[in-house]
Amino acid sequence: MPDREILVSRAWGDVPVSYIQDQEAFNDCSFLDLKVNKWELNREWSAKQNSELLIRIEKLKGTALDDFLHRDGSLWPVDLAEKTLMIIELD
Repeated sequence: MPDREILVSRAWGDVPVSYIQDQEAFNDCSFLDLKVNKWELNREWSAKQNSELLIRIEKLKGTALDDFLHRDGSLWPVDLAEKTLMIIELD
């Protein structure tokens, strides 16, 4: 995956962000949440906007992928041992 900074820059340009990830190294994470800090950009704009500018990335592989597919009722006929599913939500 591209570095976190490249991901933010491509999505929003040069903006202040907060992030939460479950591992120190970005490529080892199973999820990453990025949020634009609107109040740092413009306090008035932040007060007028209801939605948050957010990117959520989930990487599912192994048992987590198997659990996800079974929970959603998927019947994909593939060997999932070496597969990774990435779910990206952009707001």
